[in-house]
Amino acid sequence: MSHIVLKVLNLDNVVIKDSYSSYKLYYDETYPIKGIPFHCNGKLIEMDSHYKFYIEDSQNKDITKLNDMLVSSLEEYNGFINKDDEGNYLYFSKNYYINDKIKRDGESLHLNIKYINKNNYNTVIHII
Repeated sequence: MSHIVLKVLNLDNVVIKDSYSSYKLYYDETYPIKGIPFHCNGKLIEMDSHYKFYIEDSQNKDITKLNDMLVSSLEEYNGFINKDDEGNYLYFSKNYYINDKIKRDGESLHLNIKYINKNNYNTVIHII
């Protein structure tokens, strides 16, 4: 199976579709893409029950812009980027699938932001 990953993210092409239980994300260019697939550089930290993937801000400005755009577009949404003393990070719960996909000393991830759950505003991000 192959995956499409965007080299440049144009926020004008991001489409948010309101469904019954979620906000589904699409990237509308020549061919519509389900989700927002992107490459992210950073540093992976393994915790007890989860992972933190610290985003290298200098190379991932598009991801921050996407997060800001979603926060401003959706009422009560806090975004998918978290922040602590170490910097901005993405949070992943440990499970069989994630443990299999993540390399312990990973410096980059290919991700696809699929949708935002309306009940709890969790963002579903697939590691591809």
